[in-house]
Amino acid sequence: MKFSKAIVAMIAGVSFAGIASAQDAAAPAAAAPATAAPAASAEKKAMIQELIPTAYGSVELRHKTNRVMTDDKVVEDNVQIQARPSLGATFFDGKLDASATYIFAKTNDSTAIKKSLIFSDVYLTAVESKFGDLKAYVYSEYAAGGLDKFTSTSLMAYFSTDGKDILKFSTGLGEVGALFEEYVGPTYHSGTDQPNSKVAQRDGFDGRSLGLVGDAGDEVKQRDPDISTITVLLPYIKPSIVPGLKLSAGFEGYSTHAPKYEVSESGNISQNGYALSKSVVNRATISYKLTDKVVIANSVRQSVNGAWESGVDNASRWENRLVLSATLF
Repeated sequence: MKFSKAIVAMIAGVSFAGIASAQDAAAPAAAAPATAAPAASAEKKAMIQELIPTAYGSVELRHKTNRVMTDDKVVEDNVQIQARPSLGATFFDGKLDASATYIFAKTNDSTAIKKSLIFSDVYLTAVESKFGDLKAYVYSEYAAGGLDKFTSTSLMAYFSTDGKDILKFSTGLGEVGALFEEYVGPTYHSGTDQPNSKVAQRDGFDGRSLGLVGDAGDEVKQRDPDISTITVLLPYIKPSIVPGLKLSAGFEGYSTHAPKYEVSESGNISQNGYALSKSVVNRATISYKLTDKVVIANSVRQSVNGAWESGVDNASRWENRLVLSATLF
């Protein structure tokens, strides 16, 4: 799997700038002049923070190489470079967190940079404890690329141990711990009004698998929701010998009950039960904190059917993901 020269140069540039900034900040201050210097001005705020003090912004540069396989044969490698600017804010002492992200993507078969997806995340903390937090989570996305459009909204109960000490231990090697997350809830989909419409390109998804078209090619304009469960377990270690380094390996498990549709002799479309599908994404990640605001990470992900049964066919089975993320304010 190859990385493009552009993304490597971009990462090197941002990384060098971040390291230089950290070194400057760590340099000893010069001796104070005999006359008193004016007080240092407060850190300049972003314009939106003048209106919303708790606003935050970030940008992520992502290089993805997806390897499509059938059985043990490689079909193709799809390379995509993405820029992901995000803007969000917290409210009610951080209990409500809302953000939106726009994805701009360039694929290896085109020189054009396209707007491909907009998504938003909203978290509302309901219960806080030393073991973990229980939140209401709303995820919405809108496919902006291609001729066809679709929207997807998930309404989920969400439990996470992120930021808690329950699965965190100090050892002679450094900090050892694990992140555990659980999502449960329905996901609503809708497609375009075009006959036989299919959703914009996404790995493993088309109009039929999303239930937007019936067996006879007739369109279901508003399908019934999926009922999904997502389980995430990511053990990690932060070795004390290399401050800022983090190694993790674990999995994401997906279980989905998706509605099935059938077409009657009269041409009417009706739901006929649910189809259960399971999949797992195994992932290993190495990340390094360049500065307080800049992190670089690389992860390798393997997608398999069922509960670790077999690698997916005719879809992205392997993915290498190189990410450079920076907090802007």
